[in-house]
Amino acid sequence: MQINADNLIDETNLLQRTHLLLEQHRAFSNQHGEHFNIFSILRMERKEVDTHSRFIYELLNPHGRHGMGTTFLEMFITDVLSLENPQGKYIVKREDSIDEGRRIDFTIESADTLIGIEMKINAADQRNQLHDYYIELEKRAPHKKIHLYYLTLLGTPPSPGSLNGLTDNKYDLIAFNSHMVDWLTSCTKEAAMKPILQEALVQYKLLIEKLTGQRQEFNMELANSWHQTLMT
Repeated sequence: MQINADNLIDETNLLQRTHLLLEQHRAFSNQHGEHFNIFSILRMERKEVDTHSRFIYELLNPHGRHGMGTTFLEMFITDVLSLENPQGKYIVKREDSIDEGRRIDFTIESADTLIGIEMKINAADQRNQLHDYYIELEKRAPHKKIHLYYLTLLGTPPSPGSLNGLTDNKYDLIAFNSHMVDWLTSCTKEAAMKPILQEALVQYKLLIEKLTGQRQEFNMELANSWHQTLMT
């Protein structure tokens, strides 16, 4: 069996480039301490209720410990939900129970509007879930504007079993990788005078970018390196 010297050289070059890129990526990706993410260290990255639900609710709650009043909530309503800010005071609830023993992840209510948000990180849809949530919102607020949202990492639509005939015009899709990342960026800017709050927002945004595959620059560089080696 003959070994092609040119192939050996190509493979050696590829390994050398890969090693160099890996070292550069490790140094650059942790330039500002990005690897020290409290959510990752505590292994709480994908805990839907204990991590994501609690953190987002704390930001949306006008009485949250962030001390920003309704700032984050109003930005969420306009930038993520694409709605005009409802009139009057807001009531924000987390894990809001309904008659069927289920819980809507978030509800936001004002004098003229009721909003429900179902969030999915890893959990699968339950049978009739979105359908039942819409019926519940209508029952609670027959004279208010009803808005139902389905929030997933990448904007994935709900399953037919969850909808149970609920038509597309009865709900809207929102995504962590676009709507939520943009909102968190805006929140971070608003928190400029509160560095501890700002750092928490940065860490959560980095977590979302990791979960949604938005911190994959190294993969592109590596693919380009392989392509260049194979073409030379």
